[in-house]
Amino acid sequence: MYDYQKAFIGVYEYFEKNKSSDFLVAIPIIEDSLEGIKTRVLKIKTDGAEIISHEGLNTDLSSPQLAFRNVIDIFSQKNLQGYGAIPIFGLDPSMYNKYIQFKCTVQMLKVGDLVGNLNSPDIENPLVWYKAIDTYAREKGFSGGIPVLINEGDITIYLFSPDQAEPDIFNNYEINHYTNISYKVSIDQQKLLMQAHELILSKSSSCNSHPEILLAVKGVYGQTQFTYHDINDKCPCGTENVLGCARLGGHDIWINFQDHDTIEMLAETVIHEQMHIYGYDHPDQPENEDLSDPFYSSIPALAEICIRGTSGLGTYIR
Repeated sequence: MYDYQKAFIGVYEYFEKNKSSDFLVAIPIIEDSLEGIKTRVLKIKTDGAEIISHEGLNTDLSSPQLAFRNVIDIFSQKNLQGYGAIPIFGLDPSMYNKYIQFKCTVQMLKVGDLVGNLNSPDIENPLVWYKAIDTYAREKGFSGGIPVLINEGDITIYLFSPDQAEPDIFNNYEINHYTNISYKVSIDQQKLLMQAHELILSKSSSCNSHPEILLAVKGVYGQTQFTYHDINDKCPCGTENVLGCARLGGHDIWINFQDHDTIEMLAETVIHEQMHIYGYDHPDQPENEDLSDPFYSSIPALAEICIRGTSGLGTYIR
């Protein structure tokens, strides 16, 4: 996975779990982030759009220019007028052999026709032109636009009318966690953790009485890079009666997968440990469930309750 692919992957995966039948896919306008916490996207409408598999396509390339060109070289053989195509990236490695084709207006511009500061010497990289192209498209009455190929001062772009694509804004904490988290666990355990993430994101927004929890969740998912480990992988907290472990302000979370019976229980442990990563601590958990104990008013413990909806935390150590 290369850095330029991460925005595509995050937007694709988040959209797949939240899309309506009117749209096929979403792509990022990745140079147009808002205040560092939001990403502008284009949602491609279903009519006329299709994800195409092509064995041997291979868009897993370090250069976005080469990845885009691979798709164009294959797509151009169809000679479809009024259509365009770009790579589509997702967590599934098979996506490197897929691309999306869609209805659009294909146009060629000179570099001098564009406005905006690129702040990059790599003018052959289409991604550095996203903001300028999207601005140009909207000024011309389109919903948005994307650059495709740059060649000797000429830029081939795709422009989308309102009946072909619709702009939207995604929160970075909703999309970044697909690519800024590492997993030193099995594939099945990784899938469980990603389900737990979805539950945390859906429930943490309702923790109105403790805004610190949502702020921490946004910080962890939007900006923090950390790694999951199995509890038996040199866990600093030991393994006896331990559901999870994380060092304060650290970048690693250990999970005891064997003792989690439900996704909700796993989400409670994960958000508890995420609060430690963000910097929140708690006193030792009491042996009895005395809810007046300061442990139960700590942010990590309250974050668990945010997921569960009731107090009382059991006897395991987190």
